[in-house]
Amino acid sequence: MGNFSSLLLIMTSIGMTMGFVHQSLGKHFGALQYLLILATVFVCGIIGSNTLLKTSGMGTSIWCIFFGIALRLPLYKAYPWVKASIYDLEFFIKAGIVLLAINLKGVGIVGAKALMVSWVETLLIIPLVYAIGVYILRMKKDEALVTSSTVCICGTSAGMTIGECVAIDKDSLTSIIAATSLLTVPLIPTMPLAKSVNDVILGAWIGGSVDSSGAVIATASLRSPAATQVAVIIKMLQNIIIGVVALFITFIWNKTCNAKILWTKFPKFVLGFIIVAIITTLMPDNMVDRLVNNSFFVSEWYSWISFVIIGFEIDLLNIWARVKTHKLIIALYVIGQLIDLGTTFGMAYLFMGVVQ
Repeated sequence: MGNFSSLLLIMTSIGMTMGFVHQSLGKHFGALQYLLILATVFVCGIIGSNTLLKTSGMGTSIWCIFFGIALRLPLYKAYPWVKASIYDLEFFIKAGIVLLAINLKGVGIVGAKALMVSWVETLLIIPLVYAIGVYILRMKKDEALVTSSTVCICGTSAGMTIGECVAIDKDSLTSIIAATSLLTVPLIPTMPLAKSVNDVILGAWIGGSVDSSGAVIATASLRSPAATQVAVIIKMLQNIIIGVVALFITFIWNKTCNAKILWTKFPKFVLGFIIVAIITTLMPDNMVDRLVNNSFFVSEWYSWISFVIIGFEIDLLNIWARVKTHKLIIALYVIGQLIDLGTTFGMAYLFMGVVQ
């Protein structure tokens, strides 16, 4: 966790940054709420830094999610108060990814092979999972399509984008997002334990099969920085195709085509990720390691904050009622996730381990 002065500096700078963000957007800044979240991250960091827990897959990331879930129970009635004064979850996930400051010289091994894992496999699995939902589980077409897109592309972002394209009802979309948040959690401590594959293959597997960008970082970071780099690049490539998929679905579903969707649905933070990566790559060699290490430390904090918020948004008190109401969505999500895990591992092993 570093020394206390460094931690204090990180926490203060994050608080000041979020204060500036809220002021710029004209939103109320909840200093107490942010202090609560930062304190939670601090405690999780202490627990997660234990060597035995970390090597067992129980690092800081997973504790942040667990503590976030636990935090909601005593603050159940105060949930709207907390949510109203903290910025959107996606901001912290995307800030954490941009601040990774990846050196492009070190990821050349991924190359064009990453496209096979991130694009080809994804585009082949979406219609398969959709067909299982519609023709085997007899689900509504919009629910099957949004669920398949969520599990195969990038979680919540894909679900909300495709849900908007097909005008799915809010309750069904909420259940899909809840399933994504809850059922992704078991993957975080378990996938890094695959010792039979190297970090590049594991990173590609994680980046291609774990749904949300935040969970990808949480999972890969439990293994190594090398696995994290590969996983993030794969996930960034997956994020890029959201616009293309949304355009295609809009054309098929609504019989209309609007090319502007390619830009409106394009994840803009990917541009920030690329710009920071280019700057890092062009810097003198004697400065790069220090920059990357310091930036990665700050990135972890933003990611850990997002994990606390992810956990805080999981409503355990109503989860069983939601499962009973939308059991087919849960079933398709589990089936789709298992298929995605298998096919992504196969593609990652083939193109990152066998093909030279």
